[in-house]
Amino acid sequence: MKSLGFRLFRKKTVQASTHTTLAASAAIPDSGFTFVTNSQGASGALAEFTNAISAALDFIDLQDDSEDGPFKSQIARLEGAVGEYSNSDVESYHELKNWTTTESTATLINAAFQCAASVYNVEPRATANTGLDDSFVLHGHREPKAFGVKFTEMNYLKPSIGGTAKAMGVWKIQSETHPSANDSLQALVIAIRGTASQLDHMVNINGRSESVYDFFQLDRHQFLQKFDSLSAHSGFLGGAKALIPRVIDVISQAQSTNVKHIILTGHSAGGAVASLVFMKLLLTFADKEPSLKLSCITFGAPPTLSADITKALRSEPKFRNQHGPNIAFVNEFDLVPRADQTYIRSLIDIYRSLYNLEPLMVDAIRKDNEKVDEHSYVLPPLIFGDKNNIEAISKLNQGRCWQLPQAEYNIIGDLVLLRKVREEGNVRQILLAQSISLLDYQSLVYCGIETHSRTHYGERIHLLQKGKFNHNTSW
Repeated sequence: MKSLGFRLFRKKTVQASTHTTLAASAAIPDSGFTFVTNSQGASGALAEFTNAISAALDFIDLQDDSEDGPFKSQIARLEGAVGEYSNSDVESYHELKNWTTTESTATLINAAFQCAASVYNVEPRATANTGLDDSFVLHGHREPKAFGVKFTEMNYLKPSIGGTAKAMGVWKIQSETHPSANDSLQALVIAIRGTASQLDHMVNINGRSESVYDFFQLDRHQFLQKFDSLSAHSGFLGGAKALIPRVIDVISQAQSTNVKHIILTGHSAGGAVASLVFMKLLLTFADKEPSLKLSCITFGAPPTLSADITKALRSEPKFRNQHGPNIAFVNEFDLVPRADQTYIRSLIDIYRSLYNLEPLMVDAIRKDNEKVDEHSYVLPPLIFGDKNNIEAISKLNQGRCWQLPQAEYNIIGDLVLLRKVREEGNVRQILLAQSISLLDYQSLVYCGIETHSRTHYGERIHLLQKGKFNHNTSW
C-alpha cells in the first residue's frame, strides 16, 4: 500500500500541475473555431473548479484509504448532507399538481425516448445514395422498440471530428396497427446523442455564455424583443449550429414522404442541443412551413438558455398550429438538469463544509438576494472524522433550506418531475409525474448521479406509456 504522505504529495502535485496547465490553456486568445473555443472554455472551467475543490480533495485519502471508488463515496457523503435540507425534498417544500396527458401522447413520448436511447448504441456502416453527406444506416445492437409503434430507420449522422456536431439518429414512426394518413403517431423523430466520448465532455463543460441574437434572428420576432440579450451555453449552442444544416436536409427529404410532424429529442446533453435546434426550427419555419408541426421531448437535459422563454413560445399566436408538445422530463434528485456553473459552485460549498472549509458562494447569494433569508442556512463547520456528522447536520437544519444563487441558465420546455415514491402502508413503489414551475424547480437542491442514467429514465417513461402513474394502474 502506498504511504499516506506519498498519496497526498501526488494529489497536490497533480492538482497544482492540472490547474496551472488548464489556466494557461484558457488564457489563449479566442481562435474563432468552435472546437478550439470548446477546448479553451473547458480548460477555464476545469481550472476554476480544480482550484475551488483542491483543498477539499486533500482530505479524501484521509477518509477513504482505498484507491478504488473515491468518487462514489464522496458523492454519497454529499448526498447525505444535501438530504438534510428541506429544499432537497420537493414534497415538503412545494405543492405540486399531477401532470396529465393522453395515451397517444404518452406513446409518442415513449417512442421518442426509445430513439434517444438507441442513438447511443450504434455501429454505423456507410451506405450509398442517401442524399446526405457523412450518412450512415443504423446497424446497432439496440434498435428502438415501443408497444404499438413501428420504427423505420432513416439515417445515422456521425459526430464531427472535433465533437461540436453530436451524433444524430433519424427514425420515421407510425402506428403499428392502424397506419394511415391521419395516424396521430406518424412523425419523424430526430434524436441527438448525449455524452458518449471525451470530446462530448469537452463540449458539455464549455459553459461560456454566447449570444443567440443572430442564431435565432431575434430582430425578426417582435414577441422576443424583450429577450434581446438572450444567451446560451456556448458548447450546446455550437452543437445546435453545427446540426441545423443536417436537420433541415433531413426534414426536406421527409416532407416528400408526407411527414408533417417533427419530434426533436435527446437524453442529457443531447436534450440540451435538441431543445436549441427545436427553437431554431420553430422560428425558421413559422412563416415558411405553417403546416409543419414541431415538438421537443427531452430527458434529463441540462439548463441551456439565460432566460425562461418556454411560456413566450407557447403563447405566441403564430406558433399555435405548429407548436407541439415541448416537455422536459427530469427525474427527482437528478443533478444534471440543475447543473450550471453557479449551481455546481454551491454544491462545492456543501462539499467543502464537510471538511470544515469556508463557503465560497455567500457573497454571490447576498448579491442575488440582497440579504440571506433568515430561514436559509449555510452548512455548519463539521469536525473531521466524526461519525455522527450527518446526524448533527440533521438536528441543526430541521426546517431550514440551502440558499441557492440565481440560476445562470434555464431549461427549455414544460417541466415534468418524475418521482418514485412508496404509498403509505405499501412496500410497492409508484410513479408520480408532476408539473413544476421553473422557479420552484430551481429552488431545489439535488446532487444525484445514478438517477440521471438512461436506465432510470427508461423505466419511468415505460410506466407512463402504460398509464401506470399518479396512482393509476392503466389507461
